Amino acid sequence: ELIAPSQVWDVLKDDLLQARLVLWVGISFEQSASVSYYRKILRLAPELRMVVVNPSEEALWNLKSALSEIPGPD
Repeated sequence: ELIAPSQVWDVLKDDLLQARLVLWVGISFEQSASVSYYRKILRLAPELRMVVVNPSEEALWNLKSALSEIPGPD
């Protein structure tokens, strides 16, 4: 089934509400779209565990700096 870019969040939202874990594999968080989706998930399901798998320290720095104004645990 093809999903239009404008429908991605609506489809993801339904899946996220049933998920127990989200894996972010190889994402650098250099682009605002990936950070935007991360923020949306935090707002939608703050109790949902998210794991970032990327050996680059730069990816962690990118994400932490983009989310620095959002309170909560690291």
